Amino acid sequence: MSPKETERKERVLELYYLDPGELDMAVRAAKAAAAVRIYKQDPDEKLLRRVCDLTNALGRIPKVCEMAGSPYIKSRLGGWNRVLEKAGLKTVSPKRAACPSKKK
Repeated sequence: MSPKETERKERVLELYYLDPGELDMAVRAAKAAAAVRIYKQDPDEKLLRRVCDLTNALGRIPKVCEMAGSPYIKSRLGGWNRVLEKAGLKTVSPKRAACPSKKK
């Protein structure tokens, strides 16, 4: 990994990763609030890119509790599994794919 790639990975982790081991709830809340301020300016595609960036930085799909501001992302894009599907990180389950979509 090049120094530039390493720096980008560290930056992504700093901005979007909520360490489940972090016990200081004030730190977690402040990081989440800062992320939401950024996310409110982003189009949906950029939010999905941020989820993909964190996935690449972690080397695995992040859990909902690990993504800073995930409640806001879910409010815009649907449940966490739907977010992962839209980001191309998870395939749609056969059961869900077989169900007709609900239209209002």
